Amino acid sequence: MENNSYGIVRVHAGAMRCHMCTRSPTQCGHIKFLQEYIRAGAGDGLAEVEEALKGGAAFPDVRKKAHSRQMIPFHIPDNKRVQYSTSFFKFERNAEGVILLNYQGQDCPCGNGFIVIPTQAIPLYAMATMAKAIVHQQICPACGERSYDGGEDFVLHMGTYLVHHEVLRDYVYHFLNSSTTMYNFIEVYNTHLADGAIPECLHLSYRRFRDAVICFMELLQLDLAEGYSCPVCQDNYKTVVMDGTSLGYHQRHAIKRVPQHGTRVLHTGSSHSERVLVSHAPLRKLLVTLSTNAVTPAEAAEMVKLAQQHSPFLLPLLRGILTEGRTQEKEPQHSLLREISKNTPACSIIHPNTRVDTLVQGLEALNYRDVEGHPCLMKILAEECPLFFDLVGAMGTFPQEAVPIFQALYQKARDTLMKPPFHTPLTVPEHPGDYFPNMPLVRDRGIFDADMSREDSRLIDCKKMATRHPSLIPGVFTLFCGHGVCLGFAIMEQVESVDVPFRILRTRFQKCPELVVYDNACQLHTYALRRDPHFVKDSRFLVDRLHWRNHSGCSEGYNLDAYPQNVCLNSQLAEQTNALLKKMKGQLSYMSRDNFLRHLKLFLWSKSQKLIKKM
Repeated sequence: MENNSYGIVRVHAGAMRCHMCTRSPTQCGHIKFLQEYIRAGAGDGLAEVEEALKGGAAFPDVRKKAHSRQMIPFHIPDNKRVQYSTSFFKFERNAEGVILLNYQGQDCPCGNGFIVIPTQAIPLYAMATMAKAIVHQQICPACGERSYDGGEDFVLHMGTYLVHHEVLRDYVYHFLNSSTTMYNFIEVYNTHLADGAIPECLHLSYRRFRDAVICFMELLQLDLAEGYSCPVCQDNYKTVVMDGTSLGYHQRHAIKRVPQHGTRVLHTGSSHSERVLVSHAPLRKLLVTLSTNAVTPAEAAEMVKLAQQHSPFLLPLLRGILTEGRTQEKEPQHSLLREISKNTPACSIIHPNTRVDTLVQGLEALNYRDVEGHPCLMKILAEECPLFFDLVGAMGTFPQEAVPIFQALYQKARDTLMKPPFHTPLTVPEHPGDYFPNMPLVRDRGIFDADMSREDSRLIDCKKMATRHPSLIPGVFTLFCGHGVCLGFAIMEQVESVDVPFRILRTRFQKCPELVVYDNACQLHTYALRRDPHFVKDSRFLVDRLHWRNHSGCSEGYNLDAYPQNVCLNSQLAEQTNALLKKMKGQLSYMSRDNFLRHLKLFLWSKSQKLIKKM
């Protein structure tokens, strides 16, 4: 009660509405009073109110159900294709041209003969035409009525009307290949009926067509799991490409379930000082100034002092630059200085693995001299440490003042990644918004120390800005193998964050893929290092080519094009598919959640099937 006034508050579909006030829900005192009452946990009947606040569809699903129950193969069998193409014209008709369906049938399985009773004529819609049809009831004296299915005649029986499979297949093929909407398809279809002199009152309505499409897709018989598995990778995915898209359904259909992460894990991640080569922020700032402009004598003295205290490996390079000044010959060294002064993990520049270990051993044996004369070492340097490969190429040799920096980077990267493994047993159920048919959960994501803090947003200089629709969920996150086959997707009911790909990688891969391509790979890498460095110790995170130009504050170690072995990798796999998905936004965004998922699964399955056939 507000100011001795009474209010009638309706709680439905996750929202409150006061029927007595004209003010918005955020300003209504009656709604505020009820919200405080619920938070206080006082009174009876709160369980029903809280359940209504969880959301759900604002309107119940009242679509018509099909009488047909027989499964429909997605690909028409070879031995039935002629029958399928001619079935409409071979239906038995009476003298008035009305199609007679279920007119003759076999005896009932119980042995009794059927009593056949005609019903009222209903419309049967076929390709570019329509005809009246009478569906005869078959009644067994012992078993009762046997409903006409229509599957054997390639007809979907909707009770008050019938639709030939060729119409529904035509829509599905248009949807999969050209993102045609139901509205556009039915407009064209009814235009064909008008051209065939079918009266407008007998045209197929959008509502009827929509119900028939949904029922048809529910009956489609296809192995979706087959289309979400790469026959080349064979469940050993060494390269994955991922991205999010803004295609989403209305928020009133959202499940609004808080994700469960399972086991609590203590003291596992790496700290900022353990990851970044130059962890002292004032020194990094001075290094950036030196790499881009001249510094004052006071700044130079301060820089050398800080380097002696925090990063002595910088002194040979700093003294050489400060003594000789900024010259053309020293420009490669300025570029090196600019890279190592960035607030990014050292393991993004040098990622320890067996090849890098071999490289370091070879360089140590040569005392870092005459490296350019050893093609094998130069090849490893180009593929694993492109920053130093470019330095050697520009200088003609491995500069001795850069040796301490290389050694410090290597050691820092090893210290970051060589953390002990730990186990988070599988205790939480499958998230209802995830669809990975061939990648079951293998472990919990885990709850880490880093999840308790809010430092992720300020740990690195690179930021990703995103906007969202005011009434739709943020979108869908898709995962692809390096060959372009979609492995599955996750529904994002919250704004896209790097936790989405981290959760997918950690809960569905026994071992993290060797190469992870993502438009926000820099932040994902840091996010993972703060939680489970051991899981990503053998993985390299790279930004796809399309988005790299926006990562001005990132280390070149995240640049996909810096690594020659990835020149043939299509890093826009996810982006290209998401571009196709966005074309369907006008239709899918306003479907129910189940219908949205049904169309999305079928579309991604179809796209992957086309790729698999070409392999």
